[in-house]
Amino acid sequence: MTADVRTTARAARQESATGGTGARRLVLGVVDSALPSLGNLAVSVLAAHSMALADFGVFTTLVLALILATGVSRSVHGDVLVLTVVDEPARMLQRARSSLASVLRLGLVAGALGVLAGAVASAAGVTWGPALVAAGAVLPVLLVQDHYRWVAHAHGCIVDSLTNNAVWSLGAVTAMGLAVAESDETVGPATGLLVWGVAALLGVAVGAATSGCLPPARLPGGWLRENRSLAGALAQDFGLLQASAQGALVLLAVLTSSTDVALLRKAQIWLGPVTMATTGLLSALQSGLARSRARGAAARGLARTASSVGAAGALGAAVYGCAVAVLPAAWAALLVDGGWSDARSFVWPLTVQLAAGLAGGCAGVALRALGAVGRQVRVRWVLAPLSLLVVLGTATSGGALLAAWALAGISVLTAALWGLLLVRAVTGEVGGRAA
Repeated sequence: MTADVRTTARAARQESATGGTGARRLVLGVVDSALPSLGNLAVSVLAAHSMALADFGVFTTLVLALILATGVSRSVHGDVLVLTVVDEPARMLQRARSSLASVLRLGLVAGALGVLAGAVASAAGVTWGPALVAAGAVLPVLLVQDHYRWVAHAHGCIVDSLTNNAVWSLGAVTAMGLAVAESDETVGPATGLLVWGVAALLGVAVGAATSGCLPPARLPGGWLRENRSLAGALAQDFGLLQASAQGALVLLAVLTSSTDVALLRKAQIWLGPVTMATTGLLSALQSGLARSRARGAAARGLARTASSVGAAGALGAAVYGCAVAVLPAAWAALLVDGGWSDARSFVWPLTVQLAAGLAGGCAGVALRALGAVGRQVRVRWVLAPLSLLVVLGTATSGGALLAAWALAGISVLTAALWGLLLVRAVTGEVGGRAA
């Protein structure tokens, strides 16, 4: 059997593995996104019960840093691969290998820098030095495991991505549980990071087996150069989004009371399922729209699909948020302990924010599939500082609750702008074809 025939057969298997309707693929996308979140939560719970408080702080901080690094790599590798999908199995396999080589190259370089920084810190007597060494050591594994998910998404086989995540999450929780059980004393942050990160090798093995995609013996660095325009735009979009979101939380912590921030976090915990669902939904929708576009689907049809999913998702988020808002305090306390009567007021603006974010996100991934990410980035350069200025003004004058409503307003504005850009993208294409 020739390489082309094997590649075509693999593509056919992946197509059949998706199965069912577009709605089913979106549901699989939600489950795919939820698995690592639930796995990381379970690992964190085990770590919290087995680490000293200071060690747990080091562990969670480095886990968040590794997750952020994974997001950066995904924006310039996984998202680019998905958005540049072509309906040629052999060509897609070649591009997947090229992107995988770039991920591994980046991971090895960044991981080596982390190990070096940790070694220097350890030599200087810094307590978190060994944990930084561990974080650098597992970084390449985490990046490759995550990228295999996007190889699966690019091939339209979300089941493979879900299997990858399921195996890693189960392995990480099991390994952490065994580490805790076998430890005579507390588990250190370095051990926790190694257990969590090395378990991702299970996902790497599943990804390699299901995709048939292995990195070349040499690791060429041409991926980022060949895709610099799209990768640069997506990296800016990711950076600006993170800067505005995390910056807003920092400002709230600085400008308001710790009590208000705690109440906000309690409300966010109950609304966490919407955040997880949104992430998975947008990932599955993006890959589906990109594949449809590669097969010649019209812009109007893609926009209609994105709008329908966005409207249904926003409605679901609103219904869930309303249900959370009327939860009896005794029920809410099962998850967030006391203070729910005060935290309840934050649920309303957060619900508006999440519903608008879901609707706008669907329009946003449609814009990406239509090749209009550059327009989004230009708008994002205005929205990111605007959101921080709005939080600064409202938190100073009216406290955390008013700032939460201001952020909800920014989300509504963002969704409206993405919708307007989507309409322009569709009418521009239709007009261009008519001309």
